[in-house]
Amino acid sequence: MTHDRPHDVTMGLGDHLEELRRRIVFGLIGVGVGLVFMLFIAKKLVVIICQPLLYQLHTQGMAPSLEMPSVTSAFGVYIKVALLGAVVLGLPWLLYQGWLFIAPGLYKHERKFVVFLLPGSAALAATGVLFMYYVMLPITMWFFVTFASSFGMADMTPTFVQQRVMTISQADEDRATDGDESDPKDTLVLPVYTQDPAKPVEGQVWINTRDSAIKYVYDGKARILMRTAPKSIFDNSGYHVTEYISFVMWMAIAFAVSFQLPLVMLLLGWTGLMRVETMAAAWKYVLLGCFVMAMFLTPPDPISQVSMAVPMFLLYLFGLVLVKWTGKRKAGGGIETT
Repeated sequence: MTHDRPHDVTMGLGDHLEELRRRIVFGLIGVGVGLVFMLFIAKKLVVIICQPLLYQLHTQGMAPSLEMPSVTSAFGVYIKVALLGAVVLGLPWLLYQGWLFIAPGLYKHERKFVVFLLPGSAALAATGVLFMYYVMLPITMWFFVTFASSFGMADMTPTFVQQRVMTISQADEDRATDGDESDPKDTLVLPVYTQDPAKPVEGQVWINTRDSAIKYVYDGKARILMRTAPKSIFDNSGYHVTEYISFVMWMAIAFAVSFQLPLVMLLLGWTGLMRVETMAAAWKYVLLGCFVMAMFLTPPDPISQVSMAVPMFLLYLFGLVLVKWTGKRKAGGGIETT
C-alpha cells in the first residue's frame, strides 16, 4: 500500500523550524485571547474554587472567609487563576496547532489514531477535574475542617500561679477604674438562643450558644459576626487563600493526569507493547494499585480512598473495552497498521 507522507521529503530542517515557530506563535496568541477573557471571570472562579472550604467552615460554625498572608495575596490568586484558566481554555487550540505541525509527517492510520487520541485526552482530563471538584474536594475539605475542629478547647481553669497573677492584675484594674459609673441604658443586651431563629428579620442580632457565636442577618442570610468562644484550639487559626488555591490546583492536575489511564492502555494495546489478555489478567494488581494511589492523593479516611479508587478501577475497565474495540477494528481492517 502507499503511505501518505509527502512532506517529510520535501521539507528541510529550516522549514520544520519555521513551521514550529509559526505554530508556537499561533498557540500563544490563542492562550492570550483566553487570558483576556479569563481576566473578566477570574474573580468569580476564585469564589467557586473556594466554595467547598467556605461551606465546611460555615457548617462547623466558623466564619466562612479566608485569610490573606500579604497585601498582594488577593491579586496574586486572581492572576494565578486567570493564567491557569487561560491555559486550560486554550488547550484545544494548542493541541490543534501541535496536530497541524506533526500531521504532515504521519501515516494515514496514525492520523486517525491521533485525531481520536487528542479529543479523548481532553475529555478525560475535564472529567477528572470535574470529579475532583464535585466529589473529592468536598470530601477532602470535610475531613480536614472536621478533623481540625475535633481537637476541642483547652481547659481554661487557671493554675495557682495564673490565679495569683490574675488577682494582682485585677486589683490594678479596679484601682484604675475606681469611681467610674456606667449607665444601664447604654448596655447592649442581646437575646440568647440555642439555635438560629426560625424566621429572623433583616438586621436582627442574637447569640447562638450552640455555635458559640454572635450572629446577624444581612441580605436575608444568617451570618457570624464574631465568635464568643472557640470550639477548638484551631478555630481561629485561619486558612490562607494562596495555600488553598495551590492545593486545589495540584489536586486538579493529579486527577487530570490519573484519568488518562484508558488512553495509556489504548496506546499500549494499539502499538502492540502489551496484549489485552495481559492487561485483563492483571486486574488484581491494578485494583491494589488504585487503592495505593488513592492513599497518596486523598485524606487518610476510607470514604475518600474508596471514592477515588473505585472510579480509577472503572477507568481501567473502560480502557480494556477500548483496547478490545481497537483490536477488533484492526482484525476487521477498520484500522490500517502497515
